[in-house]
Amino acid sequence: GRLYYDLREQRGLTYGIYGRCFNNPMARILKYYGATQQQHTGAFIRGILDHMAVAADAPPSQAEFDALQTSQYSQIALRQDEPSQRVEDYSQALARQAQAESLADRLIHWQQLTPETLKTMAQQTFNQVPVIVIRGDLARIRPDLEEKLPDWQLKITSID
Repeated sequence: GRLYYDLREQRGLTYGIYGRCFNNPMARILKYYGATQQQHTGAFIRGILDHMAVAADAPPSQAEFDALQTSQYSQIALRQDEPSQRVEDYSQALARQAQAESLADRLIHWQQLTPETLKTMAQQTFNQVPVIVIRGDLARIRPDLEEKLPDWQLKITSID
């Protein structure tokens, strides 16, 4: 939510940015995926990296926190309204060997969060070196990547 607010509302860089934490029993992965114009790929990724640093260093503003809380409430309610999403949540809870949280439990969890607790959670997550995988037309995105991220060493792979 914080990343979406920063990239979309503050920087105007993306058509959509989404994040998901895969909390599987054997791995924990925080995955971002999004869509932007190809010529802005470097700026988009620079924005994600900058955001990760800011999220680890500072709590969200009250406006950002309110937007995140509203977004999460809405997502929780929508997931509970869809039978297949309830089954998926239950299955994931079983895989984690945890109990599935009820709608009320999830809402209480979000009501108890504060900007400072979000900062602590961000520090635990974002203080690790990320692995970034980019998929796209190399000829179109490389110039912006090299301009916005000059210290990067690009490793090119292909499925050919």
